Amino acid sequence: AVGLQSTGELDRSVEVLDETLERHPNDRDLLVASMSYLVQADRRSEAQARADHLLQLEPDTPGIRELIRSLGLEAR
Repeated sequence: AVGLQSTGELDRSVEVLDETLERHPNDRDLLVASMSYLVQADRRSEAQARADHLLQLEPDTPGIRELIRSLGLEAR
């Protein structure tokens, strides 16, 4: 996904991450990457859904809320 994103294939990067998240829906690193790419692709509602899921998984993990806010999303 990173290679695709770096060559400008953002939509394909998101697809690859979505496919991987189907197999590993609770992987923090995948969720964070997906949120970032979705924000870049101006797909904010999907990014927010990922952020909400991540907060459900790790509500007390230091830095998660700040990371989400840094992407312009709500840490709710």
